[in-house]
Order: sequence, then C-alpha cells, then structure tokens
Amino acid sequence: MVSLGYWFYYSETNEFYAPDILPVLLERESGADSVNADYYFEHFVHPDDREKARQLLHYNPELGEKDYIEFRIVTDDKVKYLRHRVLRESVEKGHRVVEGYVQDVTPIIERYHELEILKYAVNNASEEIFCCSLDGMFRFANRTFLSHHRITDDVAKYSLNDLKEGQYAPDGFEALVDRLRRNGGVLQNTCSYELPDGESITMESMVYLLDDSFSDQKVVWFFCRDVTERVRQGNELKELNRLMEAILDNIPVYLFVKDPNDEFRYLYWNQSFVKHSGIPASQVIGKTDFEIFPNPADAAHFQRDDLELLKRGELPPFEEEYSVVTGQKRIVNTVKMLVPVEERKLPLLMGISWDITERKVIETELLEAKVKAEQSDQLKTAFLANMSHEIRTPLNAIVGFAKILPEITDEMERASIINIIDTNSDQLLMLINDILDLSKIEAGTIEFVDIPANLTDLCQNIYCTLIEKTAPGVQLVFEGAFDNLVTLCDPGRLSQVIVNLITNAIKFTKEGFIRYGYRLREDRVEFYVADTGLGIPEDKLSTIFTRFTKLNSFIAGTGLGLAICRMIVERQHGKIWAESKLGEGSIFRFNFPYRKC
Repeated sequence: MVSLGYWFYYSETNEFYAPDILPVLLERESGADSVNADYYFEHFVHPDDREKARQLLHYNPELGEKDYIEFRIVTDDKVKYLRHRVLRESVEKGHRVVEGYVQDVTPIIERYHELEILKYAVNNASEEIFCCSLDGMFRFANRTFLSHHRITDDVAKYSLNDLKEGQYAPDGFEALVDRLRRNGGVLQNTCSYELPDGESITMESMVYLLDDSFSDQKVVWFFCRDVTERVRQGNELKELNRLMEAILDNIPVYLFVKDPNDEFRYLYWNQSFVKHSGIPASQVIGKTDFEIFPNPADAAHFQRDDLELLKRGELPPFEEEYSVVTGQKRIVNTVKMLVPVEERKLPLLMGISWDITERKVIETELLEAKVKAEQSDQLKTAFLANMSHEIRTPLNAIVGFAKILPEITDEMERASIINIIDTNSDQLLMLINDILDLSKIEAGTIEFVDIPANLTDLCQNIYCTLIEKTAPGVQLVFEGAFDNLVTLCDPGRLSQVIVNLITNAIKFTKEGFIRYGYRLREDRVEFYVADTGLGIPEDKLSTIFTRFTKLNSFIAGTGLGLAICRMIVERQHGKIWAESKLGEGSIFRFNFPYRKC
C-alpha cells in the first residue's frame, strides 16, 4: 500500500489543496497543487461513488479510528481505489478547513479480487483441496471436501486424525509429514474409503509440504481427485485379462485383443505372441501398433485391416507379414473378428494368427541370430576393453587429485588441481552421456521434438560455447550464409551433431582454422565442419561412423561420437559423410530435409 500524503479542503474556495499528492494521484504534471472539489467529484470520482466521496467535505466525529472513506477514481481509463480518513475540521477566518490523508489501496483491492477468483475456483473444483498445519489441524478445506465428509461447522475445529477412515494418512499424520520430508516435500497416493452415506470412493492424492509465508511455518496441502470410475473400469479390464490369460496363454497361436474405442490400443497379448515377437505383454498393453512394432509400414497395414473390419463387420482369413524387434520377418495366417461388449460404443477386436514361416526360413534366421550373437559378443568385448580405459583414466585423476586437494595450501596450485578435477569430470560425464544416447537411439526410445529453429542463431550459440575450448593458434569461424533461415527440426539434437563434429575438430587441430556453416541446397539443408587438422587415412573413412571406432588411441574419446551423429542424422532422414586428406585436414558434411515453417 502506497501512502500518498495529506490533503486540505478549503470551503472558502471549494478546493482540495495537496501539492505533494495531486500530481501522482490524478497523473497530472507537477505544479498542480489544488483542484476544485466539484470538478474533482465530477471528472475523477467514479459515478457510483460520488455521494460517498462528498463525505470528505465534512468531519464526522462519529467515525472511529478504523473507519475510512473508500471510493474509486478514474484517470486515463485507469481505476484507482483510494482510502481516505478525515482527521479534523477547523475554522479559519470564518471558513471551514477539513484536513485528512489518502492512501492508494489499488494493489490491495486487485490482489483481493484475484484471491476471490481463486477462492471461487478452488471451492467449485470437483477435487478435494484442503490444508493442515503440522499438528494435523485443518487450516482450510474446500466445499467438495466438506460435502464428502458432511462437515457443516468450522473445519478448523478438526484434525486430520479425527477422520475415522484415516485414508489420507493411514499410518498417522506425523508419519505422513516424515515421509514428505524424506521425499522432497511431495507424495502421491491412491486410497479407497467409505463416505458417511455408505458409498465407496477411490481418491488419487497429491500431497505437498510447503512454507506458509504468513506464519513462517510448514503446512501440508492435499489435492485429491475422485478416480473411482477409472479404477472400476481398470479392475474390470484386469479381471478380463486374468480370465483370458488363464484360458488362452497355452494356446500355440497368437491371440490379441484391441479396443477400437481407444485408438485400437491393445487390451490383451498372449504368451505365444510374446514368444514369437519378442515383445513382452507389459510393453504392449495400452499402446497402439505404431508404438509397438519397429516397422511403421507393418503398423500401417495392421491399422488398415482393423479399420476395414470395423467398416465391413467381417473379413476373410488372410496372410500377412511383419517384422519383429530383431528385424526378422514372420509370416502368419490371421483371422480378425469383432466381439460385442456391453457398455461399449464399439465392439472389441480379437485376432488369431498361426505362424506359418517355413522351417528353412527359421533355420536361416537361427543362423543369422548366431552370427549376430557372435558379433554382439565381439562388440561387447571391444566395448568393455575401451570403456575400462576411458572410465578408469578420468576416474583415477578425479579420485587421486581429490585426495591430495585438502593438503594443498597454495591457492594457484589448488585452482590448477580443481581445474583438472573439473576437466576429468566433464570427460567422464560426456562418456556416460554418449553411452546413454547410443543406448536410447538403438532402442528407439530417443525423442525428437521438432520446432521452428533459426539456424543462424543456433550456430552462433554453438560458437559462444566452444570458442573458449579452441586451442591457441586455431581460429573458430562461423560462416553464416543467411541472416535468418528457419526450419522445422529438433534444435537440441541438431546442436548435438554440430558440437560433436566441432569438438572432434578441436581435438585434432593444433593450428590453422576450424570453419563451419550451412547452405540450402534445393530442398535440403547441408551443414559442414572443415578443419586443418591431422586428417583421416582414406581407407579409414568408411569406418569412422561405426561404434567404438578410434583412429588415435592417445586422444581421449570413446569412439561413440560419430556413431551417435550418424544415428541422429539418419533418424532425421538425412545423410552424413566425410572428406579428408591425411596431414591437410577434413571436411564433415551432413544434410536433412528443409521444412519451411
């Protein structure tokens, strides 16, 4: 609340005199120290408040110390809320002089209105919302909570422990608070209980331990949503699944059930399907074909068949082929049918498939699996040998220097050791990040979020990040071909590829330059990173984008960076390649489709 100051009303001239506050109050230029009272009431006071405002012209001794005259004024279409108090009235030369002060309470009124809106929203929410102090006593509860528990008097009289069900804190409120503190101040819980009218209800609760700024104490907030119907439907589906599993899990055919009411998401997937597809049922239930099968073309033709069945009501048996997670093809004879279910708008879709893949194909696949297993073992051996060195080197530096750091008193030496620890920590973190990224990409779980991205801004940000890491005598140059080229892409993954390429160039370039930029070639954006470094032997160019490939064992690295770059670019429907001359330098290029926003 901003106190504007004192004012005087002179009946002789019918004017308010307030040189310090009128320019601020009425948003006039300085020097306007008085205003005619009638003019003030007519042109500034809100029409509905003018009668109230005229009380300022007289001192009323019946008003107490806390009795104020509040009204609104309007200046430049802005409404201000003012609080006045008439202090005294005197007579000078036969004329009345009224003295008072005014305060601008607009911020308070606006906050009050906001709180009223919030209060209305909270009280009319379908969720239970309530708050307790750390002794379990209620501080607030909305109408939904009060209605559920038939509380008609002041909720502040009650404690959470008074609720006989104990559903919100089954082990007691103190135990709940202790769990909140151990869990970072947040808990999620689902509980069932019986209302006073005998109805059973299931609530999903989010509980927060927060600071109360008014009392400098902690309070516990509960946000509880009624999920009874959702749980009921889930239990029904679980019961159906249990029944089908008990009967059908040992049938030597694929058996699956989809829900056309929910984008053909799977409700059931039997063990025979698990065995042949290699996809566990836990990774299938509640998902669509596009989220399950590795080949989008398979998912697309499954969906076409499902829609055709839903349209026609029946389909004859048909033969189809699909790819499993290993990439191998399987051929099956399939029958799909509709199964009406009560309380569902659309019937369920049930499918039965017989695997008819020829024995020769199976034997060939087993042989290929054996070869892949041997390759996997070799990669595992190479990986373990490489990682053993790459992890041990920075870890030894971190552990070793961390042990001697407390014994070092010289500040410059301490700073040097801390820098070594930081550098090796960054190297170890980069190694772990590379391994995680590679794992995600190979598992198909890495996410690409395409948004409009300004490529020049992106490249300039990379420049600011890497310029400090460039060796003395090496120029890092961004060659901007466009002021603003915006395309739809994942800027984070694009930055990851460019940074990896420039970082590699920094490792192998001791003098000269590192240039990078991009060009628009027809419908594709082509990036390049050129350096004057050591270069790459021609016979090694075909292998540098494979996993664990290192051309120089004496330079830190895992051999994963270029493999990750290739996978990211290919996932974005692009291509990456390199040109190099040993002893002269290298140029790495990659492209991807230009998608105009």
